[in-house]
Amino acid sequence: MIRIIQNLEPLFEVVDHALPDTLFVFDVDFVIAMPGNPFLQAATQRDLSRYVDGVLQGLSPEEVEICYTLMSRDPMAQLVDPAFLDLMALIYKKRHRAIALTAILAGTWQKLDSVKTRYQALKRLGVDFSKSFPDLERWELRELPSFLGAHPTFHRGILCSNGLHVEKGTVLHKFCSEVGWPNAVVFVDDLHFNLLSVQKVLEKERISHSLWHYTAAASLTPNSSLQAESVREHWQQLADQARILLATEFSQK
Repeated sequence: MIRIIQNLEPLFEVVDHALPDTLFVFDVDFVIAMPGNPFLQAATQRDLSRYVDGVLQGLSPEEVEICYTLMSRDPMAQLVDPAFLDLMALIYKKRHRAIALTAILAGTWQKLDSVKTRYQALKRLGVDFSKSFPDLERWELRELPSFLGAHPTFHRGILCSNGLHVEKGTVLHKFCSEVGWPNAVVFVDDLHFNLLSVQKVLEKERISHSLWHYTAAASLTPNSSLQAESVREHWQQLADQARILLATEFSQK
C-alpha cells in the first residue's frame, strides 16, 4: 500500500515503531529540499504546467534530464519542511540507517561532480546521510546501464540513479544486494511511479516495507506575483542551457 501524506508527522510514528535495522530511503527534490527560486517550485510547475510543459515538450529526453538536474542545483535551495532535521535525528537516535535516493544525473559536468555537489548542498541545509554507511564513501554501480557517460553512483549516503534511464527500484535493489538487505525499508518520494518501482522490488525480495507519497511541496501555495510569460521565459532559459550542455560537455561522453 502506498500512503499519501502532506506533512512529516506520520513518519515520526513510523520511526518510533520501526523494526530493528530499518533502512529509511528519501527522495531529495520536493521531499527533502526544493528550489528557493519560485519559478522552479513544484506549486508553480503544477499551476502553470501549461507553460512549463510547453517548453519541456520541445526537448529531447536527454535535455529534459539535464534541465531537471540544473533545477536541482538552485543556489537558493531550502528544506521543504525544517522538521525533516528532527526526523533524521530520531532515525539516528533509534539506530536505524538512512540514505537519499535521487534521480539527478551523475558524472562530472560544468566542472562539478554532480553527486558530490548534491551531498554538499544537503549538508549546507543540515542534512547528512554519510553516517549510515561510513565505510562506503564512493561507489559507481557499473553493472547498471550508463546514461550520458555516467553510471548510477553512491556518494556518502546519496544514491543517484543517474536520471530515469534506470528505475529507482533497480538501483535500490543493486545497492541492497551488495551491502546487505535490511529488515525493512521505508521509502518516501513525491512521484508515484518511483514508489511503484521500489514497491515491485521489495515485494519480490519479500522485504517488509512502507511506502509514502509525500505531497507537501506540491501542496504549497504558489507565488501569486508570478506572470505566466515570465515562468515560460525562465524555463526556456533553462532549456537553452540544457541544449548547449548536451551539444558541448555531454557530446564528449
